[in-house]
Amino acid sequence: MPPLMKYSSLISINLSVNNPEISYNLDFVIRYLWRGSSRNFVPDYLIRLNNGKTLVLEVKGVDDERNRVKRGAMAVWIRTVNEQGGFGQWCFDVVFEPARTRDVILQHAGITIV
Repeated sequence: MPPLMKYSSLISINLSVNNPEISYNLDFVIRYLWRGSSRNFVPDYLIRLNNGKTLVLEVKGVDDERNRVKRGAMAVWIRTVNEQGGFGQWCFDVVFEPARTRDVILQHAGITIV
């Protein structure tokens, strides 16, 4: 079992999600430069929310410079695809504490937690 599959249960119980997909099964790759070399960034999850957005979700234990560079490339991709239109509305987030995964998904789905 891929190590991130344990987070799938958090996503699948969330009623605001249509079809959580593990992105490495979908060939979804964002290119970025790391120390002069072109690299592939494969996000952990692509989640289609009921509000029509597609959430690109990363789950990380720690942050480092390489992860910040990946997030920068993802931010450019998200902004570009949203400005171009025709591919729906996309958003991106990173969760450093697995217990917050559900809250982050609900936030992007537009559901207020009281």
